[in-house]
Amino acid sequence: FLHKNILIFRRFFNSANRLLYIIMLALPLVFWACDNDDVDGPSGSGLSIVFPQGNNDYDREFVSFKEQYGSMVLYKFSNAQFRWAVNEYIPYYGTEAKEADIAKAWGLVKSGISVWPEDFVKKCLPYQILLCDSVYSLWDNNAGTGKDKKLRNSCCGFNHIAFAFANDRINPQDVETKREAVGDVAYAMISYAISKNIITIPERFDTLFTKWKVNYPTYTTNGEIPSGAWGYNGAAAMDGSVEAKSGYTLAHDFASYVKYIVTCSPATFEERYLNDTFDCGGTKYDTDWNLIPEHRIRQKYEAVLDYFRDELGIDLSTIGTQTEQMR
Repeated sequence: FLHKNILIFRRFFNSANRLLYIIMLALPLVFWACDNDDVDGPSGSGLSIVFPQGNNDYDREFVSFKEQYGSMVLYKFSNAQFRWAVNEYIPYYGTEAKEADIAKAWGLVKSGISVWPEDFVKKCLPYQILLCDSVYSLWDNNAGTGKDKKLRNSCCGFNHIAFAFANDRINPQDVETKREAVGDVAYAMISYAISKNIITIPERFDTLFTKWKVNYPTYTTNGEIPSGAWGYNGAAAMDGSVEAKSGYTLAHDFASYVKYIVTCSPATFEERYLNDTFDCGGTKYDTDWNLIPEHRIRQKYEAVLDYFRDELGIDLSTIGTQTEQMR
């Protein structure tokens, strides 16, 4: 009986040793594959990612950028790679960049990234940055006959951020274009960071968003509802976005506030958005039944500024001032 048990143990031990040996042989191959850019990336779309995608000067710059920040800049991609999100597709579409416009598109993205502290960028950038000719979503048209394209400058995917800068419609020398690009980069990067719990939307902002999301004003201080006064005065009031008025989310609202804050100085932001005509939503009245504005945009604006300054050590007002001074 004892002899039989010893034989069984030896067979088990030898089998375990062989299995361990096989695993040890396979490990180097596993690590090699994980470090090779010409394999499936963590986006998990099931399609190979070839990087770099060319041999141009900007391709060599993309390699250096990846070494510094860990993000691959791509301009060739499939619809599946753009829209994949594990068990669903993101509600956005992207078309590949025109190669003649890649350098200028990268210049705008790089400028938008440069306004942020390097450590923050390294923490918030995704695995991929996609340069596109166009980025858009599809919305049912008013006639009910189909869907219309709603163009966007940027968006956030499952493991990428994308920018519609690589086309002949954009003039990178235009000052307003440069400033808007800073906001678009901020929106996409902050949206991605929120989606991965890299940064957390402060409870103060969340409370304001929830309180006013379904609270639509009937009147405003001048007895009318101007275009900027719809709903709860989320950041959509600043751009009049159709998408923002339909299916608006907490993350979109927060990232949009960051977008607008970093594109102009505090004085300009005040003049544009914090006056009683624009920031006019409310439900409170004085004794003569005149509506008292609750300054909802101002309250959210201050919540965003305080969070970045106190929790992340970043002064968004300073970034906005620097952006406004771009020439």
